[in-house]
Amino acid sequence: MKIAISSINSIGFKKIRFYFLIILGFGLLTTNLARFASAADTPAVRFVGNFSSVKMTKDHRYGSQVVLWQVKNTVVGLYYNADGQNADVPRGVLQNVKLNPKSGSLYFEAKLTTGLHNCDTHKNVPSQDLFIFNGILRKNTLKGRLTQKDALHDTEIYSNAKVSLKHEIQPHYDSYESMEDWQKFIDAQLKQFGPQW
Repeated sequence: MKIAISSINSIGFKKIRFYFLIILGFGLLTTNLARFASAADTPAVRFVGNFSSVKMTKDHRYGSQVVLWQVKNTVVGLYYNADGQNADVPRGVLQNVKLNPKSGSLYFEAKLTTGLHNCDTHKNVPSQDLFIFNGILRKNTLKGRLTQKDALHDTEIYSNAKVSLKHEIQPHYDSYESMEDWQKFIDAQLKQFGPQW
């Protein structure tokens, strides 16, 4: 029995096209798997940096420290305010964060308790200090204006000054695979030295 040459060519072409589609599909699959693996390797909460203006003396430290982690297109973090303490520096989590990734514009608030408050109305009560930062985040600096308000007295302004915080290599903080893991770290940080309001 004779088979037409055209039929043989048609069958061969179909086989070539079939194997080509298999190879192409496998290539797309491995590419997508590589992308998923790369995404899985990226921490959900990635440590960005530690920015500090803290100055040390023999027994005391003074200044501000901001620790930032990236979560998608914004940041989360902690604010520390040292006003003479050598250890146990008051701290608070960043709130109402507003970040413009293109310009680096950064705004945040942080509630702290920096000590005991005394006045005609309050006697030895934990202070309610509200710190407000508005400035610019760069790779190696965090510059802007830092305002400290007294929430016990209708947010009376206690201080308002320009600050410049430099990126510090140490201490280095961990990245976290989930917000839940990061929150556990934050809860431990705030348990003893966080805001009491």
